[in-house]
Amino acid sequence: MLRIRKEQMDVFQSASEAELCAAVADWLRGRAPEELASTSDEALLGRVGWGIRRARHWRIEDERSIAIFVSLLFRIGPHFDRHPEVVRYLEEPTRTPEERLAHLVQNFEAWSAVRDQAPPNAWEIH
Repeated sequence: MLRIRKEQMDVFQSASEAELCAAVADWLRGRAPEELASTSDEALLGRVGWGIRRARHWRIEDERSIAIFVSLLFRIGPHFDRHPEVVRYLEEPTRTPEERLAHLVQNFEAWSAVRDQAPPNAWEIH
């Protein structure tokens, strides 16, 4: 019988995390090249990695949903998911985490209020 040790699984997971991080970063660069032109690859990968961890905090695991969540971090602000109204969507008990995110994106209307509450140096204090 084949046995995979925890250390081996950690290596596999780390590699897939790095691939996901790179894929989301590439996707973001393709969607917002001008906005991200002054962001180094290293900084972008760091922010995307942080965003993936934030998405997983909300139990979002689907890669497409993770990419959407991370894009919201960049468009709205890195702490958008701490806004009380957003939290209500993300904690909705009758939906899956991916459904919660989709419902938020489709129905939430106060994005500008959330964006306005972000400090100007928000990425520096995450």
